[in-house]
Amino acid sequence: MRKLLIIYFLLISCFSGFSQNSKLHIDLNYPFPIGDNFIGKNYHGIINFGIRYMPIKITKIKLGISTNVGVLKYPQVPVQALMIKPRLNVELGLKKLTPYAGIGYSFFKYDYSSTFPGTDKTNDGFNLNLGIQYKIISILYLKLDYDFIKFRIEQLPDISYNKNIMIINIGFGISI
Repeated sequence: MRKLLIIYFLLISCFSGFSQNSKLHIDLNYPFPIGDNFIGKNYHGIINFGIRYMPIKITKIKLGISTNVGVLKYPQVPVQALMIKPRLNVELGLKKLTPYAGIGYSFFKYDYSSTFPGTDKTNDGFNLNLGIQYKIISILYLKLDYDFIKFRIEQLPDISYNKNIMIINIGFGISI
């Protein structure tokens, strides 16, 4: 573990000279499911890992793509939800603050296999992401973002409890 941390910090310091014009961002977040919906009421966040590539720059506006992968856990029953959230992104590069937004499509895969074999399930739907990051130093930043996910579920009643999912992510990242 110590070797991995040393390699990690050496890589960060090697890339720090390029971070002002960085196109790649790597995030580590803690997801907080919120709201009056089945995810917000029943699941707790474990981890969320994100990678964002912003290759197009037009003055202070950057355009690109991102993918977040996260895990939520249902504590009463041994059930986990794997979240995969690919998106198109836009960000406004200011000095210390960088607001950003993204739209995409999210996939949630629930693992019930340890409790109910053969009952794995997947939900998917439209994803809107809004957030802000605060640059601490040239390569390191703090971030806060909000995900709204509108599930496409035909077999359940059409109510917001089943379809409107909200998650707040708090974390940090590096610019490479």
